[in-house]
Amino acid sequence: MAMQPGTSLPIGGLSYVKGADTPPLSELTVPALLANTAALHGSRPAVVFREQNIRWTWNEFSAEVDRMAAGLHALGLRKGDRVGIWSPNRFEWLLTQFATARVGLV
Repeated sequence: MAMQPGTSLPIGGLSYVKGADTPPLSELTVPALLANTAALHGSRPAVVFREQNIRWTWNEFSAEVDRMAAGLHALGLRKGDRVGIWSPNRFEWLLTQFATARVGLV
């Protein structure tokens, strides 16, 4: 595939770039990947937000994601509902991103 000079963009107006295919992409969902990672690396650090003094392990992060997902569900949000997040780079944004995926929100 011919590339535009000085970029990684293809010539010819294609809207994607094909990269390496090994290792293959996982077919697991984000919540399943989080559960697997927590099972494998539960006590290891997962999330560190120094400015907010937050340092959680994979088990702690996974539990908080489940807790927030339950809260979103209790508010009446269901799979397929749409949610917008407007936030600076903070822990709450990351938590919300994973919790919405857990519920199946878009």
